[in-house]
Amino acid sequence: MSATTYQRRRRLARIKAMREEAEKQLKKSDYNDKNKEELKAILDEKGIEYDSKAKKEDIIKLIEGAE
Repeated sequence: MSATTYQRRRRLARIKAMREEAEKQLKKSDYNDKNKEELKAILDEKGIEYDSKAKKEDIIKLIEGAE
């Protein structure tokens, strides 16, 4: 493998990682925009058990942990 091929692969891998991170941040902001009841509905759809008195931050962590 030539140096330019190696550099191209590294650059593409770096771009892919940046895109994935951007998508992850976008999902986080999407969850923050939802209210507590909408987040609980997402947990119900996924079949994830949760405490009915859980805080919004805890519910978001549960959703993100399931993905």
